Amino acid sequence: MKVLHLAGNLEDAGGILSVIRHLQTATKDQGWQHSVFVNRCYVETRQPVLDYRTSRFVCSEMASHWRILWRAALALIEAKRLVAREPFAVIHAHSRCGFLIAWGLAAWLNRPVVFTNHDYARRVRMYQRAASHPNFYTVFLTPNMARHYALTEQPPKVSVISACFSDQYFHEPLAGAAMASREGTILRLVGAGSLLRWKKWDLLVRALQRLGESERKQIEVSIWGPVVQSDPDSRRYEAELRQQILTEGLGERVRLRGTTHAMSEAMRQA
Repeated sequence: MKVLHLAGNLEDAGGILSVIRHLQTATKDQGWQHSVFVNRCYVETRQPVLDYRTSRFVCSEMASHWRILWRAALALIEAKRLVAREPFAVIHAHSRCGFLIAWGLAAWLNRPVVFTNHDYARRVRMYQRAASHPNFYTVFLTPNMARHYALTEQPPKVSVISACFSDQYFHEPLAGAAMASREGTILRLVGAGSLLRWKKWDLLVRALQRLGESERKQIEVSIWGPVVQSDPDSRRYEAELRQQILTEGLGERVRLRGTTHAMSEAMRQA
């Protein structure tokens, strides 16, 4: 079975692409083929290798909603030609641009599409309208996300399915946990994800700000994840985080570790 993922990435920064890589690994024995619709400037930097279809106009996220709409309209024409050439059994959209393309394919070609929503968007009514289309199937990652959009779980039209990650994390050994009440024990927290504003990494810094000095000294936070270079707001958000950490004197408590390709090792630090 061939699956087309409307991701729209401009760079290989993990996130949705990591989920697709895990799906590819999990379904290869069943003969599934996962193809990913990305921008033609995209360069693969991670493993395992994915199968790509490229577009001049597609994107994933941009600060300007009008630019996303314009790019999605042009990418929709490219996607329409692509699905006419190749017999994809499933069209699976991710990101805001992918959402618009999928909605267009559902309405224009009368094709069933599935959209996995990774965001808490402000234009709630637009997502509600798309979800009401007979060919549009919506997936949320948490019940709270479904509540944000005021949509009730009604499989298969509206479903709540947890995010996918590799089974290897269940099989690898974790670090032994010391007694939390022991004198001098450090609570080590590990976060994994790109430095994007909607991920709310700043809440960890703000939480530490509220603690007394003696309590702060018992906590260390490591955040593993890249700055999304194609997203100017991601670069601004990183600068704001670093300034917030510096201003509050939390340099020894919160560390932005950057990219890692060894997530299991990073998790064992928690």
